[in-house]
Amino acid sequence: MSRRPPPRKRPAAKNRSPRRRPTGLYLALGVIVVVGIAAVAAFAAGGGSNNKQAKGANGQVLLDYGKVSASGSQLQPFDASNAAAGDGAPIPTITGESPDRTPVTISPTGGKQVIVVGAPWCPHCNNELPPLARALASGSLGDIKLTLVVTSQQPNAPHWPPGDWINNTLHWPAAKAPVILDDKQGTAAAALNTQAFPYFIFVDSQGKVGSRATGEIGLDAFRQHYADLH
Repeated sequence: MSRRPPPRKRPAAKNRSPRRRPTGLYLALGVIVVVGIAAVAAFAAGGGSNNKQAKGANGQVLLDYGKVSASGSQLQPFDASNAAAGDGAPIPTITGESPDRTPVTISPTGGKQVIVVGAPWCPHCNNELPPLARALASGSLGDIKLTLVVTSQQPNAPHWPPGDWINNTLHWPAAKAPVILDDKQGTAAAALNTQAFPYFIFVDSQGKVGSRATGEIGLDAFRQHYADLH
């Protein structure tokens, strides 16, 4: 067992000249050092990502949040243990805009459709959505109407800004499946009663919920949900 060494005797005190207090210059330098350390810590925590901007193919700065409005009844919360609880409810109408400011609307009209809600920082979305994007782009899902709702955008979280995530991480085919950027209040996500990401809402030809799912369901389950719509 280790033992602590005995304390050393301190030498007798000698007459010393009094210490001089730091000058104003030293105090100023100390403040600068403290502020500099705080700035580095903030940047390391993610604060340095706030000013990043995504640009479109034509150099246009893309939006991070959209202008969103919703009307109609909010969907019931989805519960995987009672998945059919919200079936038959009409979906609300949601009007918003894409990152390049193109107007986009989700409504109960227009036949069968799918609404997918995802967040850029969500690891399950980053596993699930790229294969879906590739399937949409290749046409392997057939002639399907689908809208991606991007919500819960967070400047200090991974995959900011959202426009860069949509275009360069997901490689989302917006020409085939338009994107709505949610606002800072999460209006679109609230209207759909989003509880988890990714969130899938399969809508029948009458504009009513046919089925819903959350998480990494895979393309086979996605196809089955869509095939079951009437």
